[in-house]
Amino acid sequence: MSSNSNAEMLAGVTAALLGLGRRIDLWSLALLLVAIIVLAISAGVLVPWRSGCLLVSVLAGIAQKYFSLRVALDAALFKRLANHEFRKSSVQDGETLMALDSAMADCGLIKAQGGLPRDLTDRCRGAMRLLYSQAICMALQLGALFAVVVGGLF
Repeated sequence: MSSNSNAEMLAGVTAALLGLGRRIDLWSLALLLVAIIVLAISAGVLVPWRSGCLLVSVLAGIAQKYFSLRVALDAALFKRLANHEFRKSSVQDGETLMALDSAMADCGLIKAQGGLPRDLTDRCRGAMRLLYSQAICMALQLGALFAVVVGGLF
């Protein structure tokens, strides 16, 4: 297998994994709505630590939404890289990655960088860190809501 097909496969696998971020986002949205509704219904009635847990859940939901937007953008970009939609040249081509960086800098999504662009492997690792951060935020939401429910049983 050539390095070009390895790079295309890496971009495709990364895009597929980042697609899981959509499911995380939907579950997180449901948890966020539950936390907001419970806070609104029981404002001033809950003991302070339960209100605090609900607030943590809401803040984690907002942070998750930020990460979900970043993950969705990266998923779309990696899918396009894997499918050669940016150029006729290979994904491994430094010119393709430089053009991508330039476009993203022009849109204000990244800081303009001089010199060599990051390689595809570094980009994949960075995108996966965003997905992990998104999942951690959703887990924090779930944990905070779980604490409110379990705390009410005792």
